[in-house]
Amino acid sequence: MNGLFYFASSFNQGLCAWGQKATPQTKVYDMFVSSACPTTSSPDFTNDPPGPFCLDCRMSNIKIVKDGGTKNCKPKPVSIGKSESDSSL
Repeated sequence: MNGLFYFASSFNQGLCAWGQKATPQTKVYDMFVSSACPTTSSPDFTNDPPGPFCLDCRMSNIKIVKDGGTKNCKPKPVSIGKSESDSSL
């Protein structure tokens, strides 16, 4: 997978699930160089979870969830609404 998305200037999709399926022997050098990914460094399998895979899979707003037998990065839900202190409004 070395250079798989190299110069794919419109590619910007989190592939955190790949880190759960690939092995440390998988060649992932320069996979996202010159892509539209916010994180273009080569994935590191010593990270927990492995990554980055276009996105930083360790970010606090990303969690790995099971979805139909596969693992995908999905943002944690954010509650937008009144807090208990706003109940008088």
